[in-house]
Amino acid sequence: MRLPNPPRSGYAHVRVTPRPSRRDVLKLGMVAAAGMVGLSGLTACGAVPGTPDQTKPQLRGGSYSHGATGGGLKDTLEPYFPVTNPDIARCLQLYEPLLRWNAQYEIEPSVAESVTPNGDNTQWTIRLRDGVEFHHGKTLTPDDVMFSLAKVTDPKKPGSGGTELAKFLDLKNSKIVDPKTIMLQLNSPYAVLDQLLAEYTVGILPTDFDVSKPVGTGPFAYRRFVPGQLSQFARHENYWDGPAFVDELIIYDFADDAAKS
Repeated sequence: MRLPNPPRSGYAHVRVTPRPSRRDVLKLGMVAAAGMVGLSGLTACGAVPGTPDQTKPQLRGGSYSHGATGGGLKDTLEPYFPVTNPDIARCLQLYEPLLRWNAQYEIEPSVAESVTPNGDNTQWTIRLRDGVEFHHGKTLTPDDVMFSLAKVTDPKKPGSGGTELAKFLDLKNSKIVDPKTIMLQLNSPYAVLDQLLAEYTVGILPTDFDVSKPVGTGPFAYRRFVPGQLSQFARHENYWDGPAFVDELIIYDFADDAAKS
């Protein structure tokens, strides 16, 4: 197959054997939030010449390469401290929040099947989705959620997505209700907590997280990382939202848009 030529600020090079599904396009298209446009325009069937025919059988395999502007020797795999466009792109593939923003910028379930407030918005109940698996095989538990929320709101080093969350979240009085349920206590009413929990910088990590070998629940798993050059990811075979049709994703760093041509 042949994808249409992307804009200069988008993908620099694509080598794909299969025809990606609309779900794959949406997953990969989420890197547009990091300044990587090109894929999001392919989400509507027939919107541009060369858009995949959704009625034909889908094939699995191939490699998807992406050119990201920026990056350098200080590139990171830290989930809560992305700085450059390539950093953000890696976060979007590796880690997932409890909720997420869809292509219409509406909040929808992610690794949590629901997040609901009580009557006065001082307590929020999280129900985890069944069958969510981290890249190293561990099943998501409430302990992982509590660990992640504590990490992103750590007063000594709050993550970019945890600064606002830390103003309202009372983790000391929050609790695990059962193997699928967490009750979050707030120190004051907050009606849009779901918006904070949907930010990509509040990804859920396993309790044994090690940034040198980063593990999340996202559609692609870490394989190789060379700061300032590239990062390589393999399809997460047991991804709860259905595995991608490409075998791997490679994100290349470029100093500027002109270098992509």
